[in-house]
This record gives sequence, structure tokens and C-alpha cells, in this order.
Amino acid sequence: EYVIGFVEAKGTFSFGTSGPKSVKTPTFQLRVGVEDESLLIAIRDSMGLKSRIYRYQDKRSKGGGYCLLIVREIGSLKNTVIPLFLNGLVGERAANIRQRLEKIGEDPEVPERYKILFRLYKRDYYKKPKN
Repeated sequence: EYVIGFVEAKGTFSFGTSGPKSVKTPTFQLRVGVEDESLLIAIRDSMGLKSRIYRYQDKRSKGGGYCLLIVREIGSLKNTVIPLFLNGLVGERAANIRQRLEKIGEDPEVPERYKILFRLYKRDYYKKPKN
């Protein structure tokens, strides 16, 4: 529940661009100030993610910079991020992840291998089983 609350406040589901053709890659990101890097590491580790945490210096920001966890690996998105947050988030973040999943299915610039995320979503793969 703590992680879900943290994602409500600081998480983003979006698309990153990379490579020479600038393809759109679905990503999940968490951003914190450098002073909270250990918290970000703990969240990443508790979720079982192997994703790298990037550290950026920003002299304009309080604390001197920020840390960013970026999850773009399809297995981590499919098996950890989406199942955990799709049914756990509420409000704007819940709508955001659903919109992003729809966009994955519609956007021709998203690599075909990521389309599985959309297909699983549409087939209710991520729905919590009712007790």
C-alpha cells in the first residue's frame, strides 16, 4: 500500500524515445530528490525490479538534483508494474495507466513487442480475481 501511495504522488506512466529511429517505448518512472535515493532503491528492490536508477545533478533544484527509476523492460512492465498498479491506483494515475495501455495498442510508433501489454489489458488479464 505504501508503494501504491508513493506512485500516486510521484509515478508516471509514459513513453520514452530512444534509438536512431526514436521509437516510442512504454515506461514507468518514479522521481525523487537525491536525498531520497535510498527510498527509491528500497521501492525498486521491494518490487523485484532490476531497473537502473539514474542520478541527475540540477543546481536549480533544492537538494542539488534528483534520482529517476525508469522501467522500460517489457517483462517488468507486464509482470510487476502493470498488475500492481492497474488495480491499486485511483484517480488521475489510474486513468493515466489505462490511457497509456490504450495508446500502446493504437500507436504505430510503439514497437510490436510491447503490443502484448495492450492485448493482455483488453483481455482482462490484469483484473484482480474476486474473492
